[in-house]
Amino acid sequence: MAYYALSCFVLGLALFVPLAMYHLYEENYIFAKQVQEQRIEEKVKHEVEKTNGPIKITYVTKASRVQANEGTGSPEYSKINIHFELVSCDAQNEGKSGFSCKSSVEAYYKDKKWLVDYNSEENTGVLNLSKDNQHAVELEKQLALTPEEEMNIRNISESKAIQYMKNEYNFDLTIVEQVFDKHTSSYKKENRSSNAIHALTIEGYVNTDAQKNVTVRVEYDPITKKYWTHIIEMSDEAKK
Repeated sequence: MAYYALSCFVLGLALFVPLAMYHLYEENYIFAKQVQEQRIEEKVKHEVEKTNGPIKITYVTKASRVQANEGTGSPEYSKINIHFELVSCDAQNEGKSGFSCKSSVEAYYKDKKWLVDYNSEENTGVLNLSKDNQHAVELEKQLALTPEEEMNIRNISESKAIQYMKNEYNFDLTIVEQVFDKHTSSYKKENRSSNAIHALTIEGYVNTDAQKNVTVRVEYDPITKKYWTHIIEMSDEAKK
């Protein structure tokens, strides 16, 4: 028993020591000395500023190869994420239609070099951040509604919901409640709009029977100027 325990201890030590030594090597050499000597932060800043204008690096996070490999054996590289923000950026637009003043670039250490793949999934769009923000602002203007435009969309949507129930089911729609959502996502499964849409959700019942509940949603795409009507929910009584 003592021999078995000693064997386990020796085996554990044999596994732990190399990992601990590599972790120290990674921290002191790869993440510290090599980052500084290869000036990876400066290189990333220079590359990002070519298309985005001035940026400010805010902080850097590390992803250890040792920690990434625990229990997986996957051939991960030591990585850093260089977080930055655009110097000229209106923070009031943050979050609108994909607008963002902040992003990050992932770099990985391979063959004794810090490398960046700007075409990788992790770095998607990082070189076009300012351009995407400009597009987001323009899209937000397209999606904006005046009170008159909103009322017009509401009225047309209500009319389309009533006509839809009449044409598809030969039912008269009695409206009980309406909810208008601006800048929301489409419920479409096919040919779904990538931009935000406006939607009127109508709860009511068919003909004059309050037990025959139905919920109809009419979506309006401000880019294509098209409406789409569909039923969200219909009670069993209404289906009969």
